[in-house]
Amino acid sequence: SASPCAEDDPFVLMIAGLGGSSADPYAQAMTSACARRGWRSAVVCMRGTGQGPVTSGRLFSARRGSTDDLRFVMAELKEKGVIGENQPIFGVGWSLGGW
Repeated sequence: SASPCAEDDPFVLMIAGLGGSSADPYAQAMTSACARRGWRSAVVCMRGTGQGPVTSGRLFSARRGSTDDLRFVMAELKEKGVIGENQPIFGVGWSLGGW
């Protein structure tokens, strides 16, 4: 169980690149840097990217964009109390995740 963070501490949402995942050194370094500051963070792998299986009927599309997926992730994290209702959210992306 994660410890509570102050509502004014930022939450950092990281978006991995096309072949990336939360296991990549850059994602692990960033999550460690956030944790050292007491900030919560999460890494999002977009549909069909990284090493995970494709479980949806739609793949990530840089042309069409997938901001709806990021909105869904943020809403779920808020509903579960991982992100506070008024907590600032910062996005960090690498490669395709930085579109």
